[in-house]
Amino acid sequence: MELSLYQLAGATQSRARRPCYKLENEYIDVGTVAGTTTILRWRRMLGATSTHFRGGMINEKSDDVALLPPRRCRTTVELRQITTTLGLTCTTLSGAAPQQRPKGGQFIRVFVINYIRAFMLAQHCLSRRSELDAAPRVTLTTPSLALIAHAINSSFLLFALQASQSAVSESSTASSSYPVVQLDAATVIGKTNGSVTSFLGIPFAEPPTGSLRLQLPRLITSYNGTINATIYAGPCIHLGALPMVSGVPESEDCLNINIMTPAGIDSNAKLPVLVLTEEIIVAVFGFLAGQEVKDAGIGNLGLHDQRTALTWVQQHISAFGGDPTKVTIWGESAGSMSVAMQMLTNDGNTEGLFRAACMNSGSPIPTGDITKLQASYDVMVSQTGCSNSTNTLDCLRNSPYELLLEVATNYTIAVGYTTLNNPWTPHADGVFLKDHPQLLLAEGSIANVPFIAGDTRDEGTIFSLANLNVTTDEEFEVYIQQVYYADTSLAALAPLFEAYPSNPAVGSPYGMGNASAFTPEYKRMASLQGDLFFQGPRRFLLDQRSAKQPTWSFISDRNVSAGLGAPHSSDLLNAFTGGDMADYIVRFVATLNPNGDGALYWPQYDSDQRQVLTFLDGDPALNIGTDKARMAGTRLLTRLSLADPI
Repeated sequence: MELSLYQLAGATQSRARRPCYKLENEYIDVGTVAGTTTILRWRRMLGATSTHFRGGMINEKSDDVALLPPRRCRTTVELRQITTTLGLTCTTLSGAAPQQRPKGGQFIRVFVINYIRAFMLAQHCLSRRSELDAAPRVTLTTPSLALIAHAINSSFLLFALQASQSAVSESSTASSSYPVVQLDAATVIGKTNGSVTSFLGIPFAEPPTGSLRLQLPRLITSYNGTINATIYAGPCIHLGALPMVSGVPESEDCLNINIMTPAGIDSNAKLPVLVLTEEIIVAVFGFLAGQEVKDAGIGNLGLHDQRTALTWVQQHISAFGGDPTKVTIWGESAGSMSVAMQMLTNDGNTEGLFRAACMNSGSPIPTGDITKLQASYDVMVSQTGCSNSTNTLDCLRNSPYELLLEVATNYTIAVGYTTLNNPWTPHADGVFLKDHPQLLLAEGSIANVPFIAGDTRDEGTIFSLANLNVTTDEEFEVYIQQVYYADTSLAALAPLFEAYPSNPAVGSPYGMGNASAFTPEYKRMASLQGDLFFQGPRRFLLDQRSAKQPTWSFISDRNVSAGLGAPHSSDLLNAFTGGDMADYIVRFVATLNPNGDGALYWPQYDSDQRQVLTFLDGDPALNIGTDKARMAGTRLLTRLSLADPI
């Protein structure tokens, strides 16, 4: 599948024109939108509050991005290697004061999310259509949808692993067969393709619909009949469309498990099991917050769903050849943060549900009490017509899910557009999380199991593209204070602003000097946000636990691109497509030690040496480095977050 973009050569841009980030916005047209809140941030930044908002989609049938009307200003990104999401936004400035408009009055921004290698080429304010028409084309080749389908459709992926990565590789050319497994009184029909047998879409909990909406999950206790497990079940409801699978119905009824095993094994194989936490019920359906939610004991339902799935694994994975005593939980981004939450719940008692954990780009996050998000609950109640109900939770349970989704989406646009401070994230609810995640960690309330925790080098760059409207020191400081430290004064934050100076040469993407400074504050914002939500929490986790349990850490400095560096999610190809990261993880799952097979030795982390395995472009592809950059900044962020959690 190919999509064509128009590459605008830098020579066509007049130096006399103002940069395109200096814009006042009135109207927006959104192109391809993924099913997460990430892209919603762009909508708000570019003016989604306008009454003239409308959306469109570029799907896999598109031949190219249509030419825009005359007098456009465009920010162009050249996409390379692989991507799952292509986004297109377009803004007109007819309502802005003349002195605030760049020549041409309009611009277009192209952006990508997930599995990214991208190069920001230039910003172009075009006063004549001919400038756009004359631009040469750049071809973007997207990957096979087979890998993407896993990320989109899976509630959980379970891999029964052998000691070799080849145990989970799949041959697309081999013939298929249909193995059968007995699950209680039910016959489960799977599918073998090459060296992999799959059992897909097996429900592990009662559908959280009707009276079970906004209730704790109910584990399915018995099965009967025949279960067709040869195709994926529909994905969970998202805040937006799924461009790569348009037409696939989303549903609240998505508490399903997908199981992949080496072909030909029997129920006595007792293979180690990797539980990949990828997709959970999100937003209002999985992370509704507020005092009413806390009082009812139904906070963090998405995390309860995961816990229920882990319970299901203990009861049933042996039927598929897995060993329930050898379960490792693994996640990336929000999935990685979920893994951390599973380690923190229940006073750190795993109840035998897992023996190890792996976290890619996510650790115990600096969030506070669930009641801090009361505004989200109040908006859901008022906008769904439940304000006069004697039981607002029951009213929400009985509201059409389309209405709940619409209200949640609009609220996310209104308050979560430019920030990692999303209104639908895990917070302390008194049940699943008895206190703030980082405070639980500081108190030692965490599972004592071996774990791997790592990040990409430039975690904050992608998210900071949503903050290009922050261009001065004053705007930067006010933004950080209002969004992340509302109960801390600007004066008290002064040391933090000194630790993250407005010097692009020391910002993220790191090691690029003044290059990639799309705005005066972009690299500063990317550095602070990346450390606040990723590097700082990972270091705090490692510092607290490395002397008490086996720990390893990594930094992925691979797939480096201008403008983004080694961005969030850029390590996924290495993990999912048989790279050297996958080899380390497979060994860890099988033996609780990532080393072996002649690979570069990965030492355990300790708070003095801070040794990390670094994945690099070029030769050498791996080395052992030290994780000491910006130590003063990350420690200060942690102290601030413990005192004033988000």
